Amino acid sequence: MSEEKKQTEQNGVFPLLQQELLGVSRETEILSPCSRKIFPINGKEKVLFSRDPDLPGMEFRFSRYDGFKFARHTHDTYTVGVVLEGASYCTDKVADSSLVASGDVFHINPEQVHSGVPLRDVGVSYLLFYADPQWVRNTVYQISEIDHGFPEFKSFCSNSLAVSEKFKAFYRCLSLSGTSLAKQSLAVSAFAELFSGNGRIVPVRTGNNEHRAVAVAKEYLESNVGRKVSLDELAAVTGLSSYYFLRVFKKSTGMTPHAFFIIRRIEKARKMILSGLPFSEIALECGFGDQSHFTHKFKQFMGVTPGQYAGTV
Repeated sequence: MSEEKKQTEQNGVFPLLQQELLGVSRETEILSPCSRKIFPINGKEKVLFSRDPDLPGMEFRFSRYDGFKFARHTHDTYTVGVVLEGASYCTDKVADSSLVASGDVFHINPEQVHSGVPLRDVGVSYLLFYADPQWVRNTVYQISEIDHGFPEFKSFCSNSLAVSEKFKAFYRCLSLSGTSLAKQSLAVSAFAELFSGNGRIVPVRTGNNEHRAVAVAKEYLESNVGRKVSLDELAAVTGLSSYYFLRVFKKSTGMTPHAFFIIRRIEKARKMILSGLPFSEIALECGFGDQSHFTHKFKQFMGVTPGQYAGTV
C-alpha cells in the first residue's frame, strides 16, 4: 500500500495534503497576477473530493490540472477557491476573464457563470470549498446582525493573505481529523473573514415579469431533467415568445436555457452518485442518451469522470 493511500485511510475521507499546503509559504508576497512570477505546477494532474459528517452541506476539493479546460457552468452552492500554485483564467458573465494565481482567492455566488482554463504551460492547483447557501446565509446573518436579504460576493476574485491562510487552516484541520468544534469554528471564521472584505447583503428582489419568467423556467427545467424539453414548451410555461424568452433568460443567467439544463442534469447526477446508484440508471434518470454520453458531459463540467467522483467522496 502506498504511503499516500495509508495517510488517506488513517485520516478518514480527507486526503492528507500537508506537502501541498505547507509548500505554499506563509511569507508569500501579495502581488497582482500581472507583476508576480508564475511558475509551473509541481506534480501530475490530481483531483480529490472530500466530505465531512461534522459539516453537512459542504464539499471540499483539491485539484491539480495542467491543461484541462472547464466548460462554462454554475453551482447551486457558494464556492470559494484558494490557488496554491500556477494560475488559471476564470470567466463569468460580468468580466470576460479574470486571472487568478498563487495566493489569490476566487469566490463564486450560487448560479454565477464561470469556467476554468489553466494558464498555458503553467497549470494550476487549488483548494475548493462548496458551501450550502442556507449555511452561508445563516453565518453571514450572524456576522452582520441582519436577518434578511441575500448574501453575495462583491467581486469574482481577491488577493488576501488573511483569507487564504484561514481557508488553508480550515482544510488542514479537516485533513487531520480535528474535532467537530474546531472544524465548525474554522469554517465560520474563514467565511467571516472573506465576507467582511468581499461580501454584502442585497435586498431580496421581488422581480418583474421577466424575472418571474426566468424563475418559472428554471423551476420547470429542474423538474424535468429526465426528458427532452423544447423551446416552445418553455415559452409556453413562461408566457413569453420564444425569441423574447431566449433574450431574457440569457441576460439574467449568462447562459442559454440549453446550457442551464445540462448543468441541472449534471447536478442531479452528482447527488445520485453520492447515493450509490448505478451509472446506467443515473444516465437514464438524468436524460442522457447513454452512459458514454453521461460520462463525457460529467467530465466536461466536473473535471472528473463519474467513476472517479464516486471513488473519491
